[in-house]
This record gives sequence, C-alpha cells and structure tokens, in this order.
Amino acid sequence: MDTFCDEFIMANHQYLKTKLNSMPAFHFGMHGGKRTIRISVKDRDGKRTRKESVQGGRRYKEYSDQMAEREKLSKQMEYFDHELRKRRLIVPENMIVYPQNTRFTAKLWAELATGLNELGKGKGYYDNHMNNVDSRGEMLIAGALDDLHLEYKYEVLYHLNTYRKVFPDFAVLIPALGRFFFIEFMGMADDPNYMDNNSSRIENYIRNGIYPGRDLLIIVGDRDYLPTDNAVKRRIISFINDLTLDSVFIP
Repeated sequence: MDTFCDEFIMANHQYLKTKLNSMPAFHFGMHGGKRTIRISVKDRDGKRTRKESVQGGRRYKEYSDQMAEREKLSKQMEYFDHELRKRRLIVPENMIVYPQNTRFTAKLWAELATGLNELGKGKGYYDNHMNNVDSRGEMLIAGALDDLHLEYKYEVLYHLNTYRKVFPDFAVLIPALGRFFFIEFMGMADDPNYMDNNSSRIENYIRNGIYPGRDLLIIVGDRDYLPTDNAVKRRIISFINDLTLDSVFIP
C-alpha cells in the first residue's frame, strides 16, 4: 500500500512537537480527600508555574479537557515518532510549511457543526466511534481515516452560499497544514438518477470554489463494486501527499 510522503511525516512531527511543547504538563493528585488536576506551565524563560483545581472546582473541567487534548496529541506523536525512526528521517530545522491560500482552514473546521442533517440515518452502519453512517462505503472510509490517524467530522453543515446548504460526507483535518478537505462517497454510480443529482451537487461545489483534487476527494462505487480498504487508503494518502507537497518547502 502507498504511504504518506516523508514531507507529511516531518511536517506533522514538527507541528505536534511545537504544539505539545506549548501545552502544560498535567498530573492527577489528591487534596483534602478530593481528586485534583495539577498543571505545570513553562514560560519563555523556562520558569515553571504550578496550579491545581479540585474535582468540581471552577477550572477542573477546563484542565480535564486540556489534559485529554494533550493525551490525544501525544498518542499521535507516537505514530510520527515511529515513522521518523523507521524511515531514518531527521526533521530539517529550516523546513517551512506555507499556509495554503484556502478558506478551508483549521479555524473553520473547528466551527463546523455535525448531526444537523435532517434526512436521518438508522441503516445499521457505524464508524469506529459508534456514530451512525449512511452506507457500507461510508463505514469503510471512516475506518480508513481512523487507521491513517486522521481526524474527521461526519456530515458537517456547510453553506455554499446564502441560500444553499450541503452536508459533505466527511471533513478531514490536516492540522500540520492548517487546513481540511472534504470527502464525498458516491455509492450508486450505475444509477442514472442518482448520478444526475450528484453531478449537480459537484457542479455546485465547483461553482462555490470547492475543487475536486484540491478541496474535495470523490470516491465512487456502485451496486456491484465497492473499493477495497487498501484502495480507499491509497486514494486518501495520494490526495494528502499532493496537498503536502504543495505546502512544505525544504531549502
């Protein structure tokens, strides 16, 4: 199976290292018989400030959420550390990641709402997080994204313009590049009516500046054909590699 390019591995390692170094260190403790979260923050001079909050305290949930975020990023870092060692890569100090000229930024991704599609689901297909999805193909894509350590949102609400809203199947975040992209699964390509509707959908995407190959990955199947797990992963990896090579510069 194809793999992420070296530039993607190095850019993510650099991003995660910077992000983790900027976050506090967290520890659980006890105070007065109550569980506490203790944080240690390092300033620019290397001096540490320590704070704590008891369970039920004003900042306990805030610290708990920050600790969960650090644990998530640390787990991702383990993967990229492993890839660096396996490939015998050293992240160049002069590597530059240029923000792409796109409105599909990490900030917009954080604001995208899910669970608002009025069509509903209930077809018995679930992703690895037990969220309901619409088809076996979408379940396959969700599993591939998890296997590739990619964070996604399912059926986000996106306004193409003032009058038209859509629910792309997946919005996939690439924080190291500061952006996200959409994935649409078209699972009935042999149905003329279905394809007429989806051709109009893709045309609307393009008219609104969402371009296949740059902002949108389309994966296709029909009644008798569903891409394999590895085929889906290859398509996703190839798409992300192209985005990465357009953004990462090593002098």
